Amino acid sequence: MLNWLKKMLSQTDWLLIATILFLSIFGLLAIYSVALGRGTNELASFQKQLIWLLIGIPFCLIVSLIDYRLFKSFAWWGYGFSILLLILVLTP
Repeated sequence: MLNWLKKMLSQTDWLLIATILFLSIFGLLAIYSVALGRGTNELASFQKQLIWLLIGIPFCLIVSLIDYRLFKSFAWWGYGFSILLLILVLTP
């Protein structure tokens, strides 16, 4: 178990993770500054963004642990589903 963790940490792109965290925090600060300028009613958008960020980061970490070849096997299904959704957008 420890060797697997060391291997995953050594193969991690730390620059990418740092960039994602920086942009997420910068976005939160931007929303917070707008919320402060408009009053307490706008703090709800900051709280929503913070909650989704706290949900999204662990989800991204879990997905990054999955082998990419598994995603490759489902690529055609995902592509077909995306095309179906695009067609549904065009229907009245």
